[in-house]
Amino acid sequence: FISSATCDKGTQCNKEPLYRHLLRTDMLCRLYTGLSLSAFHQLTRNLLPFNAQIFELDPIDQLLMTLMKLKLNLLLEDLAERFGVCPSGVSRIVSHWIDLMEICMKSYIPWLSKETIAG
Repeated sequence: FISSATCDKGTQCNKEPLYRHLLRTDMLCRLYTGLSLSAFHQLTRNLLPFNAQIFELDPIDQLLMTLMKLKLNLLLEDLAERFGVCPSGVSRIVSHWIDLMEICMKSYIPWLSKETIAG
């Protein structure tokens, strides 16, 4: 999702995906996502087949944006500026990917029983 206002400002609409710049090293990947570079690539391989391309932003950038929001709790406006989308677009993208991760990764997320929590 790249807004027409962004394109009208002279911003490149078909620019190189941001993940290629931000995730150049394992250290940077851990900084932005909390994952090693190999874990990030494995996650993308596992999730991308289930992603319906409903936003114009590169799908790997969408996932990166979501992980940056989860790890760093950056403001929507900050992420919007970094990725060249509007804040409402960031919100929709992050919500979409969190829903997708919940569906695809449900078996990897252990939930404690109510008894364990109450005890």
